[in-house]
Amino acid sequence: MNDDLIFFKTAAGDEAVRERTRLVQRNLRMVLILVDGFADVAALKQKTGDAAMVESALAELLQMDLIESLDAHAARMAQSMGGPPTLTEEVPVAVEAREHSLAAVTVFDKEVAVDSGMTENTTRPREQSMSLPPARKSLPASVAAWWASRRQRRVQAQEEAIYEKAYGEEDSPDIQSAPVRLPGRKARVKLGSLVAMAVAGAVVLAVLRVVLYPYDEYRPQFEQRLSRALDDVVTIGNLHVSFVPLPVIILEHVNVGATTYATAEVVRLAPELGSLTGDHQYREVRVEGLRIKDAGLGRISRWFQPSGMSNSAIRRLDVDDLSLDFGRGSLDGLAGRAELDVQHGLTKFVVRPNAGDFRAEAVPGPNGLSLSVVANEWKAPFSPRLVFSAIELHGQLTPGRFAIDKLEGRAYDGLFSGSGMVVRDHEEARMTINLELQHVASGKLLDALGGPSLIEGEASVRMLVAANAPALNLLGEALRTEGTFKVVRGSLRRIDLAGALRSSGRTSGVVRGGSTGFEGLSGVFSSDARAVRLNGLRLSSGLMQASGQVTVSRQENAAISGLASVEMRSSASVIRSPVAISGRAADPELRAAR
Repeated sequence: MNDDLIFFKTAAGDEAVRERTRLVQRNLRMVLILVDGFADVAALKQKTGDAAMVESALAELLQMDLIESLDAHAARMAQSMGGPPTLTEEVPVAVEAREHSLAAVTVFDKEVAVDSGMTENTTRPREQSMSLPPARKSLPASVAAWWASRRQRRVQAQEEAIYEKAYGEEDSPDIQSAPVRLPGRKARVKLGSLVAMAVAGAVVLAVLRVVLYPYDEYRPQFEQRLSRALDDVVTIGNLHVSFVPLPVIILEHVNVGATTYATAEVVRLAPELGSLTGDHQYREVRVEGLRIKDAGLGRISRWFQPSGMSNSAIRRLDVDDLSLDFGRGSLDGLAGRAELDVQHGLTKFVVRPNAGDFRAEAVPGPNGLSLSVVANEWKAPFSPRLVFSAIELHGQLTPGRFAIDKLEGRAYDGLFSGSGMVVRDHEEARMTINLELQHVASGKLLDALGGPSLIEGEASVRMLVAANAPALNLLGEALRTEGTFKVVRGSLRRIDLAGALRSSGRTSGVVRGGSTGFEGLSGVFSSDARAVRLNGLRLSSGLMQASGQVTVSRQENAAISGLASVEMRSSASVIRSPVAISGRAADPELRAAR
């Protein structure tokens, strides 16, 4: 097919463009829309990029009478304007001959009569004078010139609109109002949309895969990884993943130890986004509801050693709601933070209470944990629950042993210091602590110890605290103390030794209540779960001197029994009498011997 041919739509072609269902073949419809009476066959091929398809479509459209050639279109236009055009090669315009006969000249479908005897610019009286255009060699070229002005105005916008109309707005009857887009751009835009849809679909599938994946099947792997990190058996009750706002791996009901000595309600692992596969890097690990029994305190030194952290790295580990369980008492409401190093593992673990002034710091060493505790207004977690105004403790915690190198502080208006050791093996637990108390308010201390506050004054005590028991949590029941004490500027409450001497001649001879002031009281004491024993008592109170021993039962009735030798000196005489002590510690009875 000649590439210079130009085609026009017929009336049926215009109708086919407006009616979508009339011409359903996509290639025919596209070429039909591109046919505009301006673009030749070569231009159509360039716009579509498929020369064979254009030639085939044009041939089929011609057979369907949906398009027509330029010559056919010119002939049809001439007929519609008054008569058939004269398809001569030249138009005679020999005005110079001034022939008297009229020559009929058809120009642009209109007939003009020229008289040979008239001047160039005169015509018949009923005809309009006009100037003929230059002669044309062929009628098709003249018709093309007639359309030139119109084509110049429309060609730019028309070419931009054609392809959009073919694919994007085929149902619109107004082709000229179609958006301006080039065919090449349309193809690229459509391909880009398909790619974007494919990528979006892949992302949605990936998200669904991640969200709906059964992560609990990885629970055994996390159990193995935690077992290596803690150097002990670890079991996990449940594992799932949260993705809001960032991915977090959640472990629930975590138990540590073959015989569980540590439990955690929830462990939240926040991985680095680039380490979801391969080596596991965690920007944060948060443990909630961690409870460590006394039997497991020494094993903490084995946690997070470099050998167990070869394939994992933790930047930060926080512990919320930490409890240290001592059997009959516990430290609750604590919060901790572990400092971890890739090369050295656990370097420090710091514990603080959620409220109060308390700080415990554990630093791993080759033999265990180096433990330091500093606290103010701290209540001991064991029975009796002593309250310390200030306490500082330094020691070494190793599996089965806690060596207290330094223990100092203030309590009950006095100072205390000491050292000791707590040992635990498979058969028993043992504790020995040496303490020295200075200037302690004895009445307040006895009240805190749960004993009868029979002695008031400023006390200095040297004592050994010891216990043997099958387990650490039973040490409190097996607690034994022994030592020496001295109280100055005090008094015996509810014990009146002078009154007992004065009543020695009476019938009943029983004295209750009262008190005995003294400058000094000293002796030896021992205490266990059954009773408190005071031996070698020496009392000095002005002219009165006394000595003896007293036993106070720790049973429910808190019975008291003892015997004192009381001596009262005066300038004239010396009165000596033994005094028996009996009854209950809360209301002792004194009876002087006759």
